[in-house]
Amino acid sequence: MKAAVFMFSMETAVCEQVNERRTFKSASFLLFMMVPLLSLVAIQPILTGSLPWRGDGLLHLLRLAELERGVRAGVLFPRWSPGLGYGYGFPLFHYYAPFSYYVGLIPRLWGLSLPVSLAVSYVLALWVLGWGVALWARDVWRSWLGVVTAVLAALYAPYILYNVYHRAALAELWGLAWLVMVLWAVNKIMHEQRLKLKRARAPFIFKLQSLILIAVFYALLILSHNITAMIGTVFIVSYAVLLLASSQKFIIQRLAFILPGLLLGLGLSAFFWLPAFFERGLVQIENLTATAGFTYVNHFLAWTDILARPQTADPMQVNPAIPRSLSLPVVGLAFLAWLPIQGLKIERVALVKVQRLGLTGAALLSLFMVLPWSQLWWEAVDLLAFVQFPWRFLGSASIFLAMLAGFGAMRSGEWLAAHFKLHHSQFKLHHSPFTIQTSPFTIHHSQFTIHNSQFKLHHSPFTLLLSSMIIFFSLPWLFPGRAQSLPEDISAAETIQFEVETGWLGTTAAADYLPRDVQTLPQPDAARFGLAASELPRELHVQDLATDFFSIRFNYELKEEFATATTSAVNAVFHQFFFPGWQATLDGAPLVISPSEPEGLITAVLPPGGHKHEHSFELAFRNTPLRTSANLISVISVTLLLLLAAYAIIRNPSSLHPSPFTLHHSPFTIHNSQFKLHHSQFTIHHSQFTITAALVILAIFGLKTLLLDHINSPFRAVQFDAQTLATTPRINFGNIIQLLEAELPMDPIPADTQIETTLVWQALPPVTEEYSVSVQMLGENGRRVAQSDSFHPAGLPLPRWQAGEYGFDEHDLTASRGTPPGEYELVVFVYNVETGQRLDMVNEAGQAVGNEFKLGHIVLLEPTQFPEPSDLALSKTETEDGGASPFLTENVQLLGFDAPLTDVEVGQVVPVTLYWHTPHAPLLDYETNLWMECENGAGRTEPVNADSAFSPNMHWQPGQIQRAEFDVPLPPVGVTGHLFEAGLCTLHVGLAAAEEETTVALETFPVSVPERRFDLPETAVSISTIPFMGGISLRGFVLDPATFAPGATIPLTLYWQTPDMIDTSYKVFVQLLAENGNLAAQQDQIPAHGTRPTTGWVFGEFVQDDYALVLPPDLAPGSYQLITGLYDAEIGKRLPLADGSGDAITIPVSIEVKPSER
Repeated sequence: MKAAVFMFSMETAVCEQVNERRTFKSASFLLFMMVPLLSLVAIQPILTGSLPWRGDGLLHLLRLAELERGVRAGVLFPRWSPGLGYGYGFPLFHYYAPFSYYVGLIPRLWGLSLPVSLAVSYVLALWVLGWGVALWARDVWRSWLGVVTAVLAALYAPYILYNVYHRAALAELWGLAWLVMVLWAVNKIMHEQRLKLKRARAPFIFKLQSLILIAVFYALLILSHNITAMIGTVFIVSYAVLLLASSQKFIIQRLAFILPGLLLGLGLSAFFWLPAFFERGLVQIENLTATAGFTYVNHFLAWTDILARPQTADPMQVNPAIPRSLSLPVVGLAFLAWLPIQGLKIERVALVKVQRLGLTGAALLSLFMVLPWSQLWWEAVDLLAFVQFPWRFLGSASIFLAMLAGFGAMRSGEWLAAHFKLHHSQFKLHHSPFTIQTSPFTIHHSQFTIHNSQFKLHHSPFTLLLSSMIIFFSLPWLFPGRAQSLPEDISAAETIQFEVETGWLGTTAAADYLPRDVQTLPQPDAARFGLAASELPRELHVQDLATDFFSIRFNYELKEEFATATTSAVNAVFHQFFFPGWQATLDGAPLVISPSEPEGLITAVLPPGGHKHEHSFELAFRNTPLRTSANLISVISVTLLLLLAAYAIIRNPSSLHPSPFTLHHSPFTIHNSQFKLHHSQFTIHHSQFTITAALVILAIFGLKTLLLDHINSPFRAVQFDAQTLATTPRINFGNIIQLLEAELPMDPIPADTQIETTLVWQALPPVTEEYSVSVQMLGENGRRVAQSDSFHPAGLPLPRWQAGEYGFDEHDLTASRGTPPGEYELVVFVYNVETGQRLDMVNEAGQAVGNEFKLGHIVLLEPTQFPEPSDLALSKTETEDGGASPFLTENVQLLGFDAPLTDVEVGQVVPVTLYWHTPHAPLLDYETNLWMECENGAGRTEPVNADSAFSPNMHWQPGQIQRAEFDVPLPPVGVTGHLFEAGLCTLHVGLAAAEEETTVALETFPVSVPERRFDLPETAVSISTIPFMGGISLRGFVLDPATFAPGATIPLTLYWQTPDMIDTSYKVFVQLLAENGNLAAQQDQIPAHGTRPTTGWVFGEFVQDDYALVLPPDLAPGSYQLITGLYDAEIGKRLPLADGSGDAITIPVSIEVKPSER
């Protein structure tokens, strides 16, 4: 009988091992398939063609293309990229972790396009992150509900989705994925196997496998993202220390696997991180934190930001306000993880509590680093400055909270089961015969398994609720901007063009990897722009090389050779930046090379030699001693890793695998097989969690794809859709960009308070040039007191805007110090970045209506605090006869003044700004006068009186500092009635009160007189027209020829004359009109390109006024007519003709536009 029982027990043990292997394999396969399924909604935008391209998205395409060129040339790890840096080279991959691009390179080498290859890298990064969380949660919580919840919480964490679709932070995404994998592998070593293994060395093999995993994953973490590797190392070491400290035995043995694993990972990646870290002084790495936009002090978040609710996504907005926040359902589940732990054995309770404590501490530390409270830590650790954005710690916080959410779901599920008393009484009733007899135990244990299965199936609604909450909360982050048409291939020439247009040298925002010796950027090599898309960059150009030049060869192999036989020594300058690693040889012997100044290009002195004494010159990029040593360390580490892996495979006890959800063995071995059979069923029933979550995923995927992507909803809404735009007044600037809306402060604002203004722009593609926006605050005299320019409207270059997209352009203006209270006008205009030329506003008829739009008025109050005199930036403080900052009267001091123009011409207005200071309240009300006295016979000008608000008076406060602005005209005729002549004029200021006046001579400056003519040139066509109101008349013109092609320039010269002095400065407009009256071309200017304002004209003078009208390239052929007139730019009103018949004169010549030649 005993022998039979023994044989049955042995047979049962064999069945147990077989069942465990099957359970492990099925569970592992389920985990592997589960993550892609659960991520379906997270990758839905990519699957539907929305490759992340905002943020760094385009940079990744350019970098992948550059890496491909290097690898195809045979350089597997190109430390130097010759196609970057305007074509002068850039050490991008020497410093920037390259792993994410190598992932995309694999499908690229298989023939897929650049966007598709990059999409593969994004998707795989999300999957690896999901697999890592799944494995980690499986080993820690041993609950399918916990696993599914943790995976969903990680994949749909708002910060993860923000990184993918709105920052396109591919490298950081990979870094977070490998960080999770390392943490799982560390925990795997700490997991004590409880199987009775036949081989004594089996635990060693399992831990050796974990050591290998730690080494590989840690190396991949370092190669994926520098910053995440730095942050993650702290968490990895802390996690290992926590688990070791909580372990009661085998501490040294476990440490002996964890520490070597990390060291081996450092060795595997040494070829990258050792040179990148120790050679960081070779590049201008300080640029990374040199500007406010990349300094950590400006990027802390408040608690309200971290816990912000989702914002409705607007895919047509180019700069949507995407919250950097946490998932509130996940935070709630993380809190539930601290529910009392019940139902676990004592040793499991202790382990779970340690994990919960460690994860909570890591999450809280991550969130602390996001808050401004942590600024002292940031200041204490210098390396943290390279993190740049404290909110990067939301990545690690999201991972740790996802793990806690998994445990919280598990705890809350068990609490719900206990609350509703799901079959637990039956379990206890049938458990009592367990110690009495075998047969009832088996029967009742079977019943227990059935009830337990029912218990798990009752969790399906709970899983449905959890999955829906997590995904629906994060849906607004899954509506990125409309997919741009991205190039399938990018040539080196296109890369250089991108650098030029954006200023992102080397595909970096701050040129932080620019070699140290480059102090002034050379101009981009224009010849490179002509390269075909399939061509590599040209050879290294050699400047100032003698004509005896026989051969040259250069490509991405970073090697150039040529033979030279010059008659004298030549200082050759090569079109590549100097960087350690470049080495030159002459006739096989080393040749000294050095950087040029200030461009930092490679230079070498080539010695002379006749035709019979040719020299062989070679310039190549090779490893420095440090890089060679780092490569050797990595080779040794790879060899060691392969040996360890081979040993682990050979010695692997393949007959035994730990089940991820193994329950402890019953002491009753006889019934083990039946128990394990039910345990297998128990494991299969856990798949219900995955099935339920998968159904939720598929439903939301279909809902989003078929409906939510196309309608306005709480998740996604287009603010300015076609219906809204139809009723929205728009201000069209040159058919390039239009203003849809402006948000201005309505209440009065203290003069020293920032004025926040938001403009809503919509581009009108295609736009081929860069344009910027300027918002200015003007006083009553039109003088600027505040200005804010956006180099790229709404933060995105206009050529990259797509049709229908709009952006919110925020401007913060601060009035100049000392600006007096009063009403000011806000205006906006759009100008060409290169030329400074403003775009004209165009009305519905296509006519230009000025180039400056008045947004509204701002009322400034007195400042909350007057500035100190030392805070002012004064052009001049020294007066000619009053000394520095003189007191003109008691308690009234002239601190200084802004110097007038250095070259003043008669007819112009001299702008003058005075800075008054009243240490104590003035005793009288004063009047301020400014005038000029000239030595050229005309005497003095009429005095300009200041408004009482701009003159010191008894209402001014002690310590008040105030600007007073004046426009002092210099008319052609002085108060004596004589014409001003060239000579010197002195500017005077007078402060008068009670019939007493104190004057000070501010400055003397030269005055010139324009060249005048009093007859019409013979080349001009004389015409007699009706004069404009005030007497200005058009007396002649020159126009030759009269036939033009589209895109041509019409040269036109006008001759004006006035019978009297003119007090107003008018602008002249010239317009080309089609036969139907539509505007075809226009040019507005102050006469003579701004050099002859109407205020400087004299009686009988013929003023020459030249124009060059550029015809649109698509102008239709036909007859056109030129008209001209004048208008007051201050009020935007045209000057009417004297007889009231109109406000424009027609040039009596018909312009013929011929068809374009194709």
